Amino acid sequence: MLAAARRLDVAEQLLSELKETENRLTSGELALPEVRRQIFNLIGSVEMAIVSLGRALAMVTDAPVGVRTSIAVPTSIVNATDAVTAIRNAIEHIEDRAFGTVHGRPHADALDIFDHETLLRTDSIVYGQHRLELSIQAPALLADARGFLKEVAHRA
Repeated sequence: MLAAARRLDVAEQLLSELKETENRLTSGELALPEVRRQIFNLIGSVEMAIVSLGRALAMVTDAPVGVRTSIAVPTSIVNATDAVTAIRNAIEHIEDRAFGTVHGRPHADALDIFDHETLLRTDSIVYGQHRLELSIQAPALLADARGFLKEVAHRA
């Protein structure tokens, strides 16, 4: 449970840093090379936040069996698990996606993870049919996962 909580903390910290980066990018005060660095920083932070969030949600969904609790996993987490897992896998296996493959086989969605236009325009990360809105869904998932872990710990 502490490992899941630490990953939630990291995801939350990275997502909050995104707002600072977005503010710098929209200030109009940055030269083009610095804009590029800030965009790359933003993309990297999003990727690491998704990895941390995905790992934490995986631990939460496994908790009922792993820690033997009858507390139900929040519906928001159950509903988001497929999308977050698919996006996390694409990020964690970026070397595979860079060659247009998934598990070494050609895949139509593989290169989608490199399309950062949606991230920069709508604050959402998209991979294939999966979408995660960073300013709306991610904070709600973080809060729901944290609440679930607290409830499990309280009843233990």
